[in-house]
Amino acid sequence: MNMERKKIGRDACRVSSWSGGTTTEFSIAPENGNYQSRDFLWRLSSATVELEESTFTSLPDFDRIILTLEGEMDICHDGGPWIHLEEFSPHRFDGASETRSRGQVTDFNLMLRKGACTGDLEVLSGSGSEQTEDVYRTLFFYCHEGRMEVLVSGPEPVILDEGQGLLLRGLPSGSRIAYEIKPGTRAVKAEIHEKHENDKN
Repeated sequence: MNMERKKIGRDACRVSSWSGGTTTEFSIAPENGNYQSRDFLWRLSSATVELEESTFTSLPDFDRIILTLEGEMDICHDGGPWIHLEEFSPHRFDGASETRSRGQVTDFNLMLRKGACTGDLEVLSGSGSEQTEDVYRTLFFYCHEGRMEVLVSGPEPVILDEGQGLLLRGLPSGSRIAYEIKPGTRAVKAEIHEKHENDKN
């Protein structure tokens, strides 16, 4: 896998409309993947929900993780109990579920093809560092509000301001990644692991 280090701003992303608002696509894999045809491994996006009540698109081949960046929502799967989601509280669910929501929000979404990749969303605060040992691991740092710095095995950090993200793919083994969240900043990290033939069951 070739190394990719890409700074992404909302203003440069693909934006599409749906019945209840708009969706901003930050990144999709493979790069020529297509959401409409469901021809992708994973997808990172943010949607505005302008309806008081909405029904999620059925995605039976995908696991999903969602959190709200602005506003709170209630969510219900397959007619079960309503679950209240506060801002920046990740919620994982099966894309095959019949899912309904209540509340006007801006959210952040990670979609993962079942059996092909796994992942997680983490809300960031303060500072942290880690070392990667897996070239099949993808990281995406997103600054929703404020400012943060991400240092990737080098002397100069990448500065992320409001609405900007940093995509890291195929980092060489041993790469060190550090981040610092400025006061008043709200940020999230997506981590994705694409399975390959060397993975054990």
